[in-house]
Amino acid sequence: MDYRDAVELVRDNGGTPVVAHPGLNFRGREEVAEQLLDRGAAGLEVFNNYHTPEQAVYFTSLVLSKGALMTCGSDFYGKTKPRIAVGRFPADSRFDGRLSDFVNHVNRIGGQGV
Repeated sequence: MDYRDAVELVRDNGGTPVVAHPGLNFRGREEVAEQLLDRGAAGLEVFNNYHTPEQAVYFTSLVLSKGALMTCGSDFYGKTKPRIAVGRFPADSRFDGRLSDFVNHVNRIGGQGV
């Protein structure tokens, strides 16, 4: 599926297109995340168990410069990832408000019955 069609499909169905763990998916090509934001993604998963501290800094800067949403996640899958605890991931508390912005965004669109 074409990327722009996928973004449109997500939006048309009440979702918010966010790029998950770009540091893992684009390792060594992190600039691809900027292209995806420019082409319709609304946010990036900045903090998770896959990103290096340097990647988190890069993605934080990118999200702030683009006015995009910032998300986080633990990518906990039980037995397949026993060293990862549900809901635990490295994060920078200076951005707690930005992370809350995403939660508030999801609550707003969910409350609209979309």
